Amino acid sequence: MAFDCPPSCRSLLVCMIMLGLSCPVSLPAAALSLSAKGGGALSTFAESQTVTLTASLKDDAGRTVSLDGEQVRWSAVSSHVRSKAWARPADRWNGLCWGGKALSLSGPEEDSLRMTGAVPVGPTASLTDIVGERDVTVQVSVTLKKTGKTHTATTRIVFGKGPLSVFAGAPLKIGTTWKEAISRCGGKDDPDVETYQPCTRLPSREQLQAVSGAKKGAAFAAGWPQNPPCPPRKGPIPGAAIPLPRDSDIPPGSEGPYFIYWTGEAEKVRVFAIVVYLQSGSAGRYPAAAPVGIAACLP
Repeated sequence: MAFDCPPSCRSLLVCMIMLGLSCPVSLPAAALSLSAKGGGALSTFAESQTVTLTASLKDDAGRTVSLDGEQVRWSAVSSHVRSKAWARPADRWNGLCWGGKALSLSGPEEDSLRMTGAVPVGPTASLTDIVGERDVTVQVSVTLKKTGKTHTATTRIVFGKGPLSVFAGAPLKIGTTWKEAISRCGGKDDPDVETYQPCTRLPSREQLQAVSGAKKGAAFAAGWPQNPPCPPRKGPIPGAAIPLPRDSDIPPGSEGPYFIYWTGEAEKVRVFAIVVYLQSGSAGRYPAAAPVGIAACLP
């Protein structure tokens, strides 16, 4: 049955139709967005990781606006490192840079209060990290030449676990003998074993080399401590005819300040243990009774 609309109703319907034609439904305002490629909390990397961001803008009708030739400004707002092996304030920028080429560190550096590298130009930007377990907030602003309007978008990117993730925490800031390092890490030593012992809770030479200057130097980005001054000897140290810093075992590229770190490996008679010189990444024998090595404990 047809609906019989009285004259007053028909007039109202006509007004509503005319109003709709003259005042169409408004579309959402132009929106700037950011998409990320790479990284992620579940990802892992051995030396460095790069995340690439791409900015895209849509007009009021939902059409993509080309950003070629437009004024695009990138800025790094904040950085937060969650790694337990990080020895600096969590908001420092060490080890992170603009671009796709990673930093390469082989010595100590001061706390960084800003990100290094050339700030990108254009709708695409990359950030590269050598530390891992880091959250970074990035902002991009686009000012359109035609309208003069500025659009802004912010996103948080996450870098996965890097070579520092195997360590239980930041290294001890004191020099110890090899056996004392094991004790402080809560490990134990089997005197009949000459190969690497995970039960010492000291790292292997490979784990230390992965954060050394032979790779990207994540240990230096993290602010790992150098060896304290060699204490005066109260008696002879077995196997140490020449004390630090004139030890002939120190390879080229590891001149002071010294970063001599114990591994969980020692010769059977325990006169010498294996250390890694973090600046060069070289491994060598060192007097196990010399109280100068640094312990970076494992879980």
